[in-house]
Amino acid sequence: MRVVGSVLLIEPDQSLRRELRDVFERSGYSVTAVKGNAADALSQVMRWCPDLIVMGERAANGGCRELMGYLWCECPVPVIMLGESGDTSDAIPYLEMGVDAYVCRSVNSRELLARARNLLRLAWNGYEEVY
Repeated sequence: MRVVGSVLLIEPDQSLRRELRDVFERSGYSVTAVKGNAADALSQVMRWCPDLIVMGERAANGGCRELMGYLWCECPVPVIMLGESGDTSDAIPYLEMGVDAYVCRSVNSRELLARARNLLRLAWNGYEEVY
């Protein structure tokens, strides 16, 4: 199977991490999955720049602002945040920090993959072609 892109998955919950890894790998993505927080993600990204980051909201509690600042300057990678609730007001602080999409942890895998494909298409083709 052809690799579609690389995903850095940061999720503290082992079962969800395993499930999401399987979803992305079955769809052709190369996945590096880590149990950690945003600071751990930052150390990973400083070594290699993935095509997409998928991060659980609980993982964001350890340096999300620093991670987003680094990504903005050094490694412009789309980020999908897996939120704890479906309340859109919870998404606003993360979206204001630069997270590209905020979806509930219980998101349908097809929706998550569609969002990932769209964000990668925008990243690879440039936002100026869309807006």
